[in-house]
Amino acid sequence: MKRKFITDGIETIIMIVFITALVCLLCNAFFMTHEITGVSRVVNYAGIVRGSSQRAIKQELSQKKVDDQLTYLDGIIDALQHSSSRYKLIKLDSASFQSELIEQKREWQILKKAIYTYRKTPTGKNEQLLLTLSNNYYEICDKTVSIAECYGEGIVTGLKKLEVAIGIVVGILILLSLERSRAIIVNYRNMLRLNRDAYDDPLTGVKNKRYFEEYFPVMSEGCNYSLAFIDIDNLKQVNDKQGHEAGDHYIIEVIEAIREQFRTTDVLFRMGGDEFVVFLKECRESIATRLLEQAREAVHDHTSGSFSYGIVYVHKEDSRSIREILKESDQRMYEYKKTHKSKI
Repeated sequence: MKRKFITDGIETIIMIVFITALVCLLCNAFFMTHEITGVSRVVNYAGIVRGSSQRAIKQELSQKKVDDQLTYLDGIIDALQHSSSRYKLIKLDSASFQSELIEQKREWQILKKAIYTYRKTPTGKNEQLLLTLSNNYYEICDKTVSIAECYGEGIVTGLKKLEVAIGIVVGILILLSLERSRAIIVNYRNMLRLNRDAYDDPLTGVKNKRYFEEYFPVMSEGCNYSLAFIDIDNLKQVNDKQGHEAGDHYIIEVIEAIREQFRTTDVLFRMGGDEFVVFLKECRESIATRLLEQAREAVHDHTSGSFSYGIVYVHKEDSRSIREILKESDQRMYEYKKTHKSKI
């Protein structure tokens, strides 16, 4: 009895040690998951600076002053450097990122000075200087984004190692006592589900619906854009006649053909099944229509398939909700399908 008591005591101490270790690992996993979200926002806003600065230069070269956009970019750059509750940005704990951001901010001031100079004296020489500085600034911004992405990838790698460590601890707890570790296993599995926060559609490689729901409000904030709702035609017939594997292959072929026609700044989301959404930032409806028609022709040429679409142009001051915009684009897609749908 005394020996069993000692053994039970040792097992209890071991259990407590491993439970404590597991709790620590889970807490670290939670904070790392939260940090990944913060890093994702930093990457997104760093990318906004990269893209918006280039658009601002193009507008300035067209004799259109964009002081509001310059001020907006000033705010984002400061927020990236110091964190911001307004933009929900964290200060990235990366010396290389902060160093590159300081260089980016310095080059941004030089670029703005060149903009003001061009406004006063729009000569060919000043235009060429502005273009050169713009290209240099784009490269710096691109490097800043890459550093932030690498930082995020490092956290993800650490999180995966943490998951392995968590699995080992849980395995030991299971060996010690299945009954005692039952609740811990449930918590572990729940944490694993939280950590598998994948934002890419595994079939097509485009962003998934969850990414759309979480990040589209940020992506579309304060800008004009076109939103296109896409429905791949005749997928059900392919699945019924040739099987779901052929249907998946059909979806992949159609989406690859579509992606080749869009700009690098356009974002494609899979909302489920054969339904996709395209976000075309700062793109008029007429241009979006042209791009989609080109994509439709490319799909037909490469796959003998087709898709239907509906486009809604959204002004930055539009008060409609995302749900309302999606509903309208979906309705327009069905109207298009009635008159344009082709057979495979």
